[in-house]
Amino acid sequence: MRPIRLKMSAFGPYAGTTVLELDKLGERGLYLITGDTGAGKTTIFDAITYALFGEASGSSREPGMFRSLYASPATPTEVELEFLYGGQKYTVRRSPEYERPKRRGSGMTKETAKAALYYPDGRVLDSRISEVNQAIIGILGINRDQFTRIAMIAQGDFQKLLTASTEERKAIFQKLFRTDCYARLQQALGAEQRELKSACAFARSSIGQFTAEILTEESSPLCLQAEKARRGQLPFEETLELLRQLQELDKDAERRCRSELDSVEKQLDTVKAALQQAEGRRRDEALLTAKREQLSREQQQKAQLEQEYAAAGENRSEIERLAQAAAQLRAVLPLYKERDSHAARLTALKKKALRDAAEEQEKLRAAEQLELSRAQMQGELKALSKAGEELLRLSTEQEKLLEQKKKLRTLQDALSGLRQLEREYAEAQHSYLKKSADTERKRTEYAARSRSYLDEQAGILAGELEEGRPCPVCGSVHHPAPAVKSEAAPSREELEKLRKALEKAEAEERRASSAAGELRAQLEERSAAVLDAARELLPAESIQALAAALPEAAERCSEALAQKNAEQSAARRRSERARTLESELSGAEAELEQLKEALSTLRQTMSSDKTEAELHTQEAERLKQQLLFASKQEAEKEIRSMDSRRTALQKELETMAEKLQSSAECIASAEAVIRETEKRLTAAPAVDEAAEKQRAELLGERKAQLNDRSRKLATRLSVNGRLLDNLQTQSGALADLEKKLSWVGVLADTASGSLSGKTKVMLETYVQMRYLDRILERANVRLMVMSSGQYELRRSREAANRQSQSGLELNVVDHSNGSERSVKSLSGGESFLASLALALGLSDEIQASSGGIRLDTMFVDEGFGSLDEDTLAQAMKALSSLSEGNRLVGIISHVKELQSRIDRQLAVRKDREQGSRVELII
Repeated sequence: MRPIRLKMSAFGPYAGTTVLELDKLGERGLYLITGDTGAGKTTIFDAITYALFGEASGSSREPGMFRSLYASPATPTEVELEFLYGGQKYTVRRSPEYERPKRRGSGMTKETAKAALYYPDGRVLDSRISEVNQAIIGILGINRDQFTRIAMIAQGDFQKLLTASTEERKAIFQKLFRTDCYARLQQALGAEQRELKSACAFARSSIGQFTAEILTEESSPLCLQAEKARRGQLPFEETLELLRQLQELDKDAERRCRSELDSVEKQLDTVKAALQQAEGRRRDEALLTAKREQLSREQQQKAQLEQEYAAAGENRSEIERLAQAAAQLRAVLPLYKERDSHAARLTALKKKALRDAAEEQEKLRAAEQLELSRAQMQGELKALSKAGEELLRLSTEQEKLLEQKKKLRTLQDALSGLRQLEREYAEAQHSYLKKSADTERKRTEYAARSRSYLDEQAGILAGELEEGRPCPVCGSVHHPAPAVKSEAAPSREELEKLRKALEKAEAEERRASSAAGELRAQLEERSAAVLDAARELLPAESIQALAAALPEAAERCSEALAQKNAEQSAARRRSERARTLESELSGAEAELEQLKEALSTLRQTMSSDKTEAELHTQEAERLKQQLLFASKQEAEKEIRSMDSRRTALQKELETMAEKLQSSAECIASAEAVIRETEKRLTAAPAVDEAAEKQRAELLGERKAQLNDRSRKLATRLSVNGRLLDNLQTQSGALADLEKKLSWVGVLADTASGSLSGKTKVMLETYVQMRYLDRILERANVRLMVMSSGQYELRRSREAANRQSQSGLELNVVDHSNGSERSVKSLSGGESFLASLALALGLSDEIQASSGGIRLDTMFVDEGFGSLDEDTLAQAMKALSSLSEGNRLVGIISHVKELQSRIDRQLAVRKDREQGSRVELII
């Protein structure tokens, strides 16, 4: 990549437009960028970097800082770079985001960032800044960081790199060669090693907790070994074997315990059966005695009940008579309900006939009233037949007046805006006159003080003379009668302060003049626009005439609109009344038709009700002749009385029969129980109940003992079995963890450089050592030239001590005496040559590691002021080697000796009032 033309506008210290025809510097060799400190030498490289990548070359300069403080508001800030790559010419143009004063009015406005790339074939890419950035990287093959490291060699940075410690140099190389991935690998291995150590410790702790829970019987022959295991004194494998033996012993003991428990339970079942048999015999003897007594009582009671039942048989005929009489009365009960229904219906029909007659009269009156209302509404509706047409006409006229009023109000607002603009213009004129007077006063003061300062230069020089130092005018070292400075003469600082105040006042005067001019143009333009808009409403030839006529026109329009609103309201009320009458008339006609239909229906109903009333009167009289009682309630009361007497007699007979039947059943049951009990007593043998109870007690105690032993055995089997399973599981997991820890630990210690007895070199440092070796190979080619074969840089192979990290320390080999020592022992000039060689080697290595990308332009910034004549010549010789082939090297420096050595120059001059400028010298 070779820049051939650079254009800067309002960029950094360059206020106007600066164009550098870089192709005139040639295609190879050295050229010098020289000038005063702060003039803008490095800004040229910043402009190239910004044009390509949208960023400055240094991290301390943001794109928003590129706007020149000297630039006028009309000058845009932008950079345009033409460059050659692969024999093709590309052009890139960029402008940053910045704020500038508004061209009209006061305040600031923001310019947005822009970027455009012009291809050799005429294509233009200007859609998005990010796309332009990616396109540039695609063309060059490198990004901004790689470009600044290859194309710019800043000596101050590499002086630090030369004498940095291993840790400091690690941080620098990590950024240069992106070796942080190896650091992350070191950290990941260390973290995994710590996690595995923690997991192993936890697994061992868990095993110790498990062995403390081992259970044994006090009489067990393994009790002593179990106690050792609980205290952690037994080896792990022996602990596992102990648990297996305890499980086998407890399983055998559990089988024996279960067998004996089954035998005891069978014996208990036999004893329980014998005791139950003895208990049953006692119950049968008591039952036999009780049943014999019950049989005697029931036989006596049965004889008495038979006599009473025979006496109660005389009431059967009365029961039959009462039943027949009640049935006859019950058969005619429905006739009472039918008679009452006819009477109730007849009463209801009489009441309804009275209501229907009154309703008929009411409907007749309502029909007459509706006929009268309908005739009135028809007459009123005829009078309002044209109300809708009138309302439509008035609405159209009202809209025209509203539009006219709106236009008049817009004119009034425009006139108000003109008055405000006139006030702003008057204020701007006043401000300009005030600032002009202030500028003139400061200009007069500065001129007077400047003349006074020039008049007193002799006194000022005399004030700086010292005995023994030569006079800058005559060269004498003795000063017997120096000139005396007037007390009223200003100092250089005071004069500089007055000059800056004058510059500030002049700038403010220019801004005030520009603001007043812009306001005047706006006022004239807006006045013409208002008059054009007013011509269709008012015949006014000037703003004053328009302002005078506008209120009267607005008043006339408002009065006409008010009159039209009143007429429209009256027309709207008439139209609404017409619509209401149409609706009411339609409703009245429908209601009248409904009334007529209702009258016809009502008269039919009245005729039908009269016929029905005559039929109900006949039926009620016929039923009255058939019924004995005056009401259904009296008949039902008599039926209830008969039923009550019949039920009482019937219940008395049934109770006696039930008692007699129950007595017979009790006698039969008692006789059956006596026979069955006598049979069981004869068959059942006698049992020694006391002996069986004692035997049952002994067997129960033995069963409880066996159950308690069985529970203890089950607990030990469960606990020890669980412990055995957990220990076997934990032992496998612990073995896997320890195996993994063994090789992960070696990897982590190797990567972190912490192997015992070995040099402390981390993995990332090891990778950086390889980079450093390649850099030193390239750097020593130039250092040997610059030092006339005396010095060679070499990476130290030994650490300062075994406790600290090492691997990136630098030594220098002095071939004049064959010694090797630290680079910190070099003198200032020697350190500069070494750091320059290191910087050039690093630039070559980065360029080689960037896919073979080659830049045809390089910049070397500062560092030559500390060199003597011979060393400077050697440095120039090494730099000249950089330009071999077709590479152009620019040296950024203010050292005067270089101006005589390098004939191609970019001379930067700083102007306090108009910013910096550049002159191309060939």
